[in-house]
Amino acid sequence: LNIIRSAIASVYRVIHLHRPPIASDQLVIQYFEARRRKEEKLPNSTQEIYDVKVLLQATLSWGSTSELTMSKLQLKTLTLLTIATTWRQRSDMGTLQFREVKFQMKEGVEDEPLGVTLTARNPKELRPKQSKLGAIENRVACPAHTLWTF
Repeated sequence: LNIIRSAIASVYRVIHLHRPPIASDQLVIQYFEARRRKEEKLPNSTQEIYDVKVLLQATLSWGSTSELTMSKLQLKTLTLLTIATTWRQRSDMGTLQFREVKFQMKEGVEDEPLGVTLTARNPKELRPKQSKLGAIENRVACPAHTLWTF
């Protein structure tokens, strides 16, 4: 349909030099809008979705968070945060600054974060975005605990 539309538009332009383009004709616009509404695209149920379990298991196989080297700890922290927030790795996570990370701590316990709030001030989407992550019981797989350790 797009090929036919392009062919008609290019021929129309040659034949009718002094008329406005056919694409601006109201009848043509209504036809293509109706055509678009008529075609229903069903979701592809066979399309595969990436399973983060493999990435999570590989990250957790590195061992205890407190025993990791600084570079492995940084990689683990970024991996867990990226999975939990679904933010972009480079443009969102890569520009995250210390002032944009706010921890909610358990009252009376200094080393026990209840959660963390991350704010991306300049994401690709133009508007700042925020993610609030709660702590989970499994401290080894918890993005909040791993970020606190980092």
